[in-house]
Amino acid sequence: MKNTTLLILLSLFIISCDEDNPVSGSNEVDVDWVLVKTSNYYQQFYVSGSSENLILSGIGYHFYYTGSSNITDLNMIEYDNDEGSDYVIFNDGSNGILSFSYNNQDFSYDLSDSYDSSIEKYGIRTNEFMSEGESDSHLQRIIYNKDLGYFTLFGSDGFLGIELNSSSPNELIDYR
Repeated sequence: MKNTTLLILLSLFIISCDEDNPVSGSNEVDVDWVLVKTSNYYQQFYVSGSSENLILSGIGYHFYYTGSSNITDLNMIEYDNDEGSDYVIFNDGSNGILSFSYNNQDFSYDLSDSYDSSIEKYGIRTNEFMSEGESDSHLQRIIYNKDLGYFTLFGSDGFLGIELNSSSPNELIDYR
């Protein structure tokens, strides 16, 4: 009887640890994309051929999306001016309005408050512009923990080391 009970409990434990479980708890959900605003944005740009560093700090945004999200018509691209670090620009002259289509619905967000006129750059971090060492720009999965207010990002090699806080002082703008 003791062995049977032990086997049943062990079996339940193993089944509950099944790797096919897409999320670890009922407070976590898979999402296709997320937009978070932060007042603590910081990005340093190295100017090649110079000892000069440009610093962008203050208001900024984090916009991440999975490769399977089927986001189309995204008006944001990575830009490389061959004089330093890559950065995000809007490729349609939209002056800081992020726009894209998702599931046949159009989305538009004003991110212009992240613009620093002294260095002429927007404070936006996205799949196309991830921190040094984050090699996979195509996210495979984003998990949102609603109770704790953070997103965890995964690339093709697993966890990317990015947990995006959506709680104060940050502001969760939208996710789907």
